[in-house]
Amino acid sequence: MKGLLLAESGSSKTEWRLCVAGEIVQSLRSPGFNPNIQSHDAMRTVFREVIQTIGYEKIDRICFYGAGLGELSQRRVMSNILKELIHDAEIQIEHDMLAAVRSTLKPEGIVCILGTGSNSALYKDDAIVENLGGHGYLFGDEGSGQDIGKRMIKAMLQGDLPEEVRLYFEQKEDAEIDEIKIAVMKAEKPNVKLATFARLTADLLHIKKVEKIIFESFVAFLDTTVCRYQDYQNIPADFVGSIAYYFRPILEKACKKRKVQLGGIQKDPVENLIQYHLKG
Repeated sequence: MKGLLLAESGSSKTEWRLCVAGEIVQSLRSPGFNPNIQSHDAMRTVFREVIQTIGYEKIDRICFYGAGLGELSQRRVMSNILKELIHDAEIQIEHDMLAAVRSTLKPEGIVCILGTGSNSALYKDDAIVENLGGHGYLFGDEGSGQDIGKRMIKAMLQGDLPEEVRLYFEQKEDAEIDEIKIAVMKAEKPNVKLATFARLTADLLHIKKVEKIIFESFVAFLDTTVCRYQDYQNIPADFVGSIAYYFRPILEKACKKRKVQLGGIQKDPVENLIQYHLKG
């Protein structure tokens, strides 16, 4: 019996679930995908490995939600790569913002992504009414893992943080701060590399200047997204992503400062996405 292969992908990782007859029968994690910063060949290689591991013969439908798929041309790229690998499956490609919307399991509201990147949407009846944020790591993504990582590295380079912060980063990376900066610039996925520093930052929240950097990153996100929606103070905002989940106390402070109603926080939307698809 064949089933639905559902993928929820960010720039850092992808969660895959094979569902047959209403049950999850196989789970897999792979590297993330983003057609804006990856070659088609690199994505094709990972897709092939995943589908071979799961088994072509088990799949009759693929629903892939991913970062960097806001434009039709980008979704076509992903669809064509998958069609090359599995010809007889129905393939649906959607933006990760729609995955966040559907994972709330609510009819309307505001939903925000705070992971490697960031984004937000005002939605109603399974449709995005307005979308603010995103724009990638060069032009936006405030409040994301890469934004926090970038702010931390910049603060260390400028000598704005205590020495213990720099020493901690240098120990964990086995490199001096200038070498860390160069490693980011040379990385295949600079945004993903920067986001790894947010994980290190989580160990330093006892330092007030570190907490302030994260708080200011979250406030910048709210100012460029949620606070620009009409009547936002009266609409609960749900959050999806590891950054929102692990830095919840600081996010709560930022929301309180900007009078944002903080709703639910999901670390990973994939399980709720499965509920959404199976009930449909």
